[in-house]
Amino acid sequence: MQIDARIVELLTARLCHDLIGPVSAVGNGVELMQDEDPEFVRDAVALIGDSARRALRRLQFYRFAYGFRPGGIVATAPHVLVGELLEGTPVDCDYPEPVRSQPLEWQKLACNLAGIAAEALPRGGRLRLVPQTRG
Repeated sequence: MQIDARIVELLTARLCHDLIGPVSAVGNGVELMQDEDPEFVRDAVALIGDSARRALRRLQFYRFAYGFRPGGIVATAPHVLVGELLEGTPVDCDYPEPVRSQPLEWQKLACNLAGIAAEALPRGGRLRLVPQTRG
């Protein structure tokens, strides 16, 4: 299967864009730690921890959504990955049991669709994943 280079470029740009924020915040937190004020140091540690968690959650989500291959091992359940990706955002996702019981290939698609749909709700809202069965 051949993929257009432009699609790869756009996907790479998107992944970098989504990861640069938390990684930059870690750098800013380290700079704040150089301040001698204990209050600033506590704030910096909190900023670093929160930003590192956000970056890790995004990386785990992207690893599954874009890198999972049939037969691969999934360390974290897809519904957990979506929940962690959207944590702290105004978007809530309903990922019910009928979707969770789908094969991982279909859940990979559900994760991709949930990520796209969340982008369409900049002010927040509720996503509901529903499996459809058709002949």
